[in-house]
Amino acid sequence: MIDKTINHIELEGLLKNIQDALKKYSIKQLNDALLDLLNKNEPKKDLVDATLKSVSKVFDISQRILVNSRARGKIQDARMVCYAIMHHELNLPLRYISVNIFKRRSHGSVIHSLHTFKGLTPEKINYHKELIDKYIKAKELTLNHLINKK
Repeated sequence: MIDKTINHIELEGLLKNIQDALKKYSIKQLNDALLDLLNKNEPKKDLVDATLKSVSKVFDISQRILVNSRARGKIQDARMVCYAIMHHELNLPLRYISVNIFKRRSHGSVIHSLHTFKGLTPEKINYHKELIDKYIKAKELTLNHLINKK
């Protein structure tokens, strides 16, 4: 991560002259600093917290397990529902979901989960219907939490 002493004005100055910036910092450090700056300008914490809380409640797992576990089965299904709510309902970018919330290096797992979610066939497979029902319940809990918070 880039040195936290770099501030917004210094970052703008560095971006004006990319060559100077690359002499001082690596491309990854500059990318991380830009993402941090962009994320500070977008108040998403309430959206994320409400979603994690709702999905955890519906699937009866802890938020820590939902975010940190790589387990399959019920936890994997919970992550898939969480990704779907965050991306489809709250319009959070895939990279933000994977890197900032679930601490993944790549957003490939989010893309795969969303593709799987899109392919669910609740009219044919009962388990898919249960997942869709949990998605709807978690989505409603998330939206209710956000409405009641205002």
